Parts: sequence; structure tokens; C-alpha cells
Amino acid sequence: MEQRLKELVDRERKYLSKRNNDKLIKFKDDISEKQRLTTISTTSHMNNQENEYINRLITIREKQGEI
Repeated sequence: MEQRLKELVDRERKYLSKRNNDKLIKFKDDISEKQRLTTISTTSHMNNQENEYINRLITIREKQGEI
């Protein structure tokens, strides 16, 4: 009887350990995905700012050409 109880406890520990590891992996993946999305968002915003700056320079050059 005691042996069976030990086996049951061992199986439950293994099950819980695997489940927790799986959840930890998913959690880390979610964090990595959020970090990538933040990086993409920031990079996209920077690219928009760069494009806006370039467009302003083009407009200034065009106005200088008119003068």
C-alpha cells in the first residue's frame, strides 16, 4: 500500500512538473512576442518619423527651387 502511494505521489509530481514547465515556456514565449511587437512598433514609429523628416526636406527643396 505504501509503495503504491509513493508511486502515485511520484506520478503526480512528474505531471505537475511537466505542466508547470509547459506553462513557463508559454509564458516566456508570450513575453518574447510582446517584446518583438514593441520593437516592431517602435521601429515602425521611427520609420514614420524618418519619412516625415524626409518629406519635409523635399518640400523645403521644392520651395527653394521655386524662389
